[in-house]
Amino acid sequence: MQFLAADPVISSATSTPKQISKRLKEFLNMNQGYISVGFFDLKRIRIADTSGMDIGKQHPFTEYWPDIAGGKDFSLLITMSGTLKKPLLYSASVVKDKKGKPIGVVVSRISVDSLYEIIRQAAGIRHTEKGVEIELMDKNGLLLYSDYNKTEY
Repeated sequence: MQFLAADPVISSATSTPKQISKRLKEFLNMNQGYISVGFFDLKRIRIADTSGMDIGKQHPFTEYWPDIAGGKDFSLLITMSGTLKKPLLYSASVVKDKKGKPIGVVVSRISVDSLYEIIRQAAGIRHTEKGVEIELMDKNGLLLYSDYNKTEY
């Protein structure tokens, strides 16, 4: 997301929502693991999103927003999606203009299943290997993903 936040179209204060949306879709097409990528203004209003959902609506002050409001330029977390009802990895990065002034936030969403598949391929883990079991838990110990126990999350 930090790469996308520095993109000339995304980081230009004069880009239109249509231009931003087009650039987000191009990014998504190059990076197939993502569910969607969105751009918000600093008031948490969704300006553009590859899903096309909730454009013009304000996002609640949850998930990555407390980190961003607290001064962090980047936030990464895994939590249960309210709309998709499955665990997602959220990555949010502050977008700054040429003068370094924050103008928005880009956010990506990737399913934990896709994340596991990326890790599995990178690590060379095969589905036929015995004894390899993967679980992903949040910081409170809540089970978000299991490759062998699909009924618990």
